[in-house]
Amino acid sequence: MSRKKPTIEAELETLQRESFCYFLHETNPANGLVKDKTAPDWPASIAATGFALASYPVGIEHGFISRAAAVERTLATLRFFWNSPQGPEPDATGYQGFYYHFLDMRTGRRARQCELSTVDTAFLLAGVLTARIYFDADADDEHEIRTRADALYRRVNWHWAQNQGATLTHGWKPESGFLQFRWQGYDEALLLYILALGSPTYPLSDGSYAAWGSTYKWQQSYGYDYLVSGRKLLLFETAPIVEWLCRVMGGGYSVRSRRNRQNSPATATLLLSDLFCVFRWGGVRPPARAFRRALVDAPAAPGQ
Repeated sequence: MSRKKPTIEAELETLQRESFCYFLHETNPANGLVKDKTAPDWPASIAATGFALASYPVGIEHGFISRAAAVERTLATLRFFWNSPQGPEPDATGYQGFYYHFLDMRTGRRARQCELSTVDTAFLLAGVLTARIYFDADADDEHEIRTRADALYRRVNWHWAQNQGATLTHGWKPESGFLQFRWQGYDEALLLYILALGSPTYPLSDGSYAAWGSTYKWQQSYGYDYLVSGRKLLLFETAPIVEWLCRVMGGGYSVRSRRNRQNSPATATLLLSDLFCVFRWGGVRPPARAFRRALVDAPAAPGQ
């Protein structure tokens, strides 16, 4: 008797469940930090921790974790990042609202003399803000999630990270100062600039977005202004960002290809070349006010 082949939906569900288990097994429940990889004695990654925060709502919806357990994990994470030491000391957890790329899994302090990472802080904040949007119940613990998430976002000093330039730097080290490289050109820093432009406390100017995309050219097609990012774009770096923007901020985004003129999800076009990515607000002037409305002025949840 032959075994019935699982459906694609069943296979995807299994893949999702097994992937989600990484966050269940590789997280320190005391502080919410997630290992960068499963090697022995490996430090936590703030990006991985942000991914965990964004994954807990998915886990709830799929029945992989209870809402109560996800709330407990989320609160432990947000409380840790809010209360952890911020300062110029080389063994702190963060500085100016940003956090070091790698942290000790137990103490939460800087690990391996790594950099204070702007883009990894952005990935962390994306998870933080996802939690802020999802946990909307009129309950004390979920109200605390929203309050702490908002406070963490407001604390980040984006102006400082520019180091007197138009673009954002890659990071900073207490031993040597700012890293020499800057985020310029269409890449995963899309999320970084969206968060910085939308900041209610230290917003970047519209000129910073133009400076970020200045190494690429804009092209109009189908009535929209496209940022032409070259052949065989590494879209896997930007697809999660796009998905987050669409779901959390409601931003208009599409991916087009000369081989496929119809709008489609980013994941369906990973293998296509000559891709064009579009912000439908048009031009090189970002809608900073719209970003701030989406990130800060969203309708208040009950009890907020």
